[in-house]
Amino acid sequence: AEYMGEGVHSGVRWSISNPFLMHPTALLFLNKLGITSEQEISSLAHDLPTITKLQTALLATFAFENLSLCWTSCKQEVSLDINKILTKLLLHNRGGFCYELNGAFAWLLRALGFPVKLVPCRVWRNPFGYALPRTHTALIVTIRDATGAHQLDYFCDIGRPLAERDPLPLNRIPDFDSPKFFRLVEEPSRESSGILPPDFNTLTQNGQRWRLYDQVSSLPDPTCKVPSSDFYPYEMIDPVPEPNGKFILPILEIQDASDLTLDSFAEMSLYHQTNPQSSFQKGLVCSKLIGETRLTLASGIWAGSGYDDGKIRLFRREHPTAPREVVFEFDPKDTDKIEKVLWEMLQINASYVITETVSLE
Repeated sequence: AEYMGEGVHSGVRWSISNPFLMHPTALLFLNKLGITSEQEISSLAHDLPTITKLQTALLATFAFENLSLCWTSCKQEVSLDINKILTKLLLHNRGGFCYELNGAFAWLLRALGFPVKLVPCRVWRNPFGYALPRTHTALIVTIRDATGAHQLDYFCDIGRPLAERDPLPLNRIPDFDSPKFFRLVEEPSRESSGILPPDFNTLTQNGQRWRLYDQVSSLPDPTCKVPSSDFYPYEMIDPVPEPNGKFILPILEIQDASDLTLDSFAEMSLYHQTNPQSSFQKGLVCSKLIGETRLTLASGIWAGSGYDDGKIRLFRREHPTAPREVVFEFDPKDTDKIEKVLWEMLQINASYVITETVSLE
């Protein structure tokens, strides 16, 4: 395999080309993802197939979930300490929300020698516009192209219930043949616009920021609204199809391309855990990829329109573009039945609070 990178653990230099000298937690992490043999580990390289393999495996192993915030049996404070995150994921088969999942993903990639940035993002909340700054985080991963002569940046994100299975390229020329694509958007200066939140203009280089869009053949909701201008995203108009007959809808934006630490998200993590305006306080969600099928246990805002009766439902989506189906529905008081579904169908034991922290970093 092509040499990827190296690091230091306990005074011994290790590299991906020699799994026996690898950081033991990185090895445990890979084993958790089903990458177990010496041949498999040694075949990992500093390339797109490797980060694609890792991202797909992570989505199939760890659920996007907020059980620690809203499920009584396992309710506890969510910590951004990487040892607590790794303990929760690797030793207790739990998932988490974006800071935990993408924080762990970043840790693994760095342990394998990848240049990684943990970047602040915010998702689009139809019809209200983009969410508050730093309410989401994702990764920009740098790899070499097939020739090895050039570096390429890819967007990786396992911290959303409908996260992309494959890393997405950050191309300055949008790929309109792809269902989802990024493009650079010019932003007004803070002096030229007084209508935006104070820290809205935390910009990427040269006053630009990346925004992720989705191309769809039809609108999921006839009343859907989209930004009338990338300068004023809170001003809304009815969407108009592009020349190819498709609609382009916003998904999220990368606010800043600089690398942040997990501690940089402490304020917004607390917001998600305590503020009733946060989507994580407006219902339960536990979503996981099982083969090609995505299973999602959800209530409230996470269940979507038409399911606001307070019940908790298990939804199934056979593939990314397939309609959702309701598999089961429960009264929230049916805790034993719900925890049984969590265990048997999503492989999550939500019946206890995690009290230990193992030093894994």
